[in-house]
Amino acid sequence: MPDQSGIGSGTPETYWVGAISSWGVALVQRGYTVATNAAPLTYNDPFNPYDLSNYDVLIVAEPNTRFGTAAAGQTSLSIFDASGRMVRQLVSSPESAGAHAVRWDGASADGRRSPAGIYWYRLNTRSGAARGKLVLLR
Repeated sequence: MPDQSGIGSGTPETYWVGAISSWGVALVQRGYTVATNAAPLTYNDPFNPYDLSNYDVLIVAEPNTRFGTAAAGQTSLSIFDASGRMVRQLVSSPESAGAHAVRWDGASADGRRSPAGIYWYRLNTRSGAARGKLVLLR
């Protein structure tokens, strides 16, 4: 993937290859930093450069959510729509310390397909809490 430092006001939306190229280019043109990764996403892990605490917005084409917990204990991960209504609770269980993965298929708790748009996640673990934005692409 070409470096985002080559993006300017006249950069075409096809600068990057892939489904989010036009979004990525538009975000960089507005002053945001865009990154891609193959490493697990974490929260408050100072050793992971892809830690969610480093980013304001997480864009997910087909949400596969990875998270880490520093200590074993009760964990919850919930998705909310822009109005604050809980769309789905993905995790509500005791989890061991370490890396975890959960897949959100974009469906609500009753199985209906959620529309593309901005969503919020809230992760609560024994060691802390995290909140952030998700952009669901369809």
